[in-house]
Order: sequence, then C-alpha cells, then structure tokens
Amino acid sequence: MARRTGMKKALVRFSWLGVASFGLLIVFFLVLDNPEAANFENFSIATVIFLILYSLGRGISTLTPSIVIPMIADTSDYEIYRTGRYVPGMMSALFSFVDKLVSSLSPTIVGFLVALIGYTDDFPQLGETLTMSLFLMTLFIAFGIPIIGWVISIIAMKFYKLDGEKMEEIQAAIAEMKKNKKHGDGFASRCHIN
Repeated sequence: MARRTGMKKALVRFSWLGVASFGLLIVFFLVLDNPEAANFENFSIATVIFLILYSLGRGISTLTPSIVIPMIADTSDYEIYRTGRYVPGMMSALFSFVDKLVSSLSPTIVGFLVALIGYTDDFPQLGETLTMSLFLMTLFIAFGIPIIGWVISIIAMKFYKLDGEKMEEIQAAIAEMKKNKKHGDGFASRCHIN
C-alpha cells in the first residue's frame, strides 16, 4: 500500500486505524460490566472482541514505525534535491536520537502516571485489587498513550510535504543530477552523489 499511495498516506491511514482500534478497546472496557470477562479461561464473545481489536491495534503499532524508517531516506533525498547536500548519516542519527530519547522517557512517564493515582513507593503488583483509578490509568497507559502518539503523527503529516507525487519529482531530479555529474555539470558535481 505504501508503494502504491506513498509513505505519507499509508502512515496517516494506518494511524487512523490504530486510533480506531484502541479507541474502541477503551470504549469496550468501559462498557463491559466486568473487565476481567475478556480472558482465556472463560472464552467468550468479550474475549473474541478483545483479541480482534487488540491484535489490530498492536499490529498497527508495529507497522507504523516500519513506515517511518523509509521516510528517513525520503527526507535525505529531499535534502539532496533541495540543497545538493548528501546527509543520510545526519538524518539517521537525528531519528535514532529522538527514538532513544522517547524510549528512555517511557518508564518515567509510566512512573509519573501511576504516582498520580497513589503509587508513590512502588508499581501496582500482579493480583492486586483492581480499583477504578487503577483500571482507568491502565486503560490510559495501554491504549491512550498510543492513541496520542498516532494523533501526533497524523498532525505532523499535515506539514510533511513528501507525498508520493513529490517523491517521484525528487527521484527524477536526483537521477538528472547524477546524469549531469557524469557530464561535469558544476552543481551536480558538488552534490557528492554516487
């Protein structure tokens, strides 16, 4: 799909699908009389609904980062197109830095959120009584935070210029630069394109 429609459209569509699946999961658990009804010991319609929505949401949460990786190459190509500078290493380093920064903040965010509901000394333990505040915070951490991430991605894509058509234009321009480099064109020879 990403090849056919472009990375931008694919990311936006799958992000909306992720928002829908995890949003429906939140509603599902809020409407469900007993959240523990969706289990594998008493396989029921609640379990099936949970499995479908959760599998869809988790699949999307692993798919969307995979779409972003080729977009790093697109931004690198755009920089060549725009300025003639070849900067894939800088783009990869910047992406890696932001990825590691966000990943390192994850435990801090979770710790802060559970501290808000009274767990200041330790995290909730397995088998602990499920209170309403713990239940709601669990829904927010498990499904709300990914939804926020997808919404941020959707908003960011509003400002992302590199759709499928633009990338075709960029690839054609880079191919022309490479061709001109072989013929000694001054601009193309400054572009360090192999």
